Amino acid sequence: MRVIHIQPAIPSYRIDFFDKLFLGYGNKIKVYYSVGSLGVLTKKAVSSDWAVPIGSVRRLPFGLIWQHGAASIKLMNGDILVLSGNPRYLSTLILLIKARILGVRVIWWGHYWSSTSKRWRQLLRFIPMLLSDAILFYTDNEVEEFRHSFYTLSRFRYLSALNNGINTTIIKKNRNKYIAKKRNREILFIGRLTEKSNFPLLLLALHQIKNEDFILNVVGDGALRQQLQNQSSQLGINNKINWYDGSTDEAIISRVANKCAVFVYPGDVGLSLI
Repeated sequence: MRVIHIQPAIPSYRIDFFDKLFLGYGNKIKVYYSVGSLGVLTKKAVSSDWAVPIGSVRRLPFGLIWQHGAASIKLMNGDILVLSGNPRYLSTLILLIKARILGVRVIWWGHYWSSTSKRWRQLLRFIPMLLSDAILFYTDNEVEEFRHSFYTLSRFRYLSALNNGINTTIIKKNRNKYIAKKRNREILFIGRLTEKSNFPLLLLALHQIKNEDFILNVVGDGALRQQLQNQSSQLGINNKINWYDGSTDEAIISRVANKCAVFVYPGDVGLSLI
């Protein structure tokens, strides 16, 4: 038996998770992935025995995505295939059908409801789920929502939650105890500066604060960084913002986070909250 994971990329926060799986399964586990474009999150090279790099990810018409090399991965009867649950990946859907033909058991690992989901998109997401032997959601709450809304469907397959997160051991080591009155009047934003972050709203809010004591600390990088810095200059609030590079080094992050009283994320927050 082999446990084969397909991932569009391996961000740094997920390396620890796969390392621990490897401790349990050894060479039975392989993770096929593409070199990512998530900025600092995929900057760290993956050199673990479980990691198998494949081709790049390419966008297709109609919002579809193709991951080169994924659809041609060799499968054998008795394997367990763990698919990253994004139905827009055409290569993943082809691999799913291939697995069903070969008698390979399939785990669909993904969101029940993502931050950008609409009802019709959610229904499309359920189609590949129905071809899977098991569904692995990100949280226990998603499991309960699925059971409540689709009770009949949930009875005929294994259903569980990973409760996705990051290794907080180093964070606990570096963080100071939070006592609000001992913190500075400083705000923390950490995350990628993309459309999802809705960062311009934070700049507009900061512009409305007349008290000069407030300082915003931005730990993050992304495609919109220069545009956002230009916007802050136009609003005349450069003196209220400290811009730091993106980082996944908790020792560096803690030096900023430990002095802040408030965390703010104006968009659809994810792992930044953790």
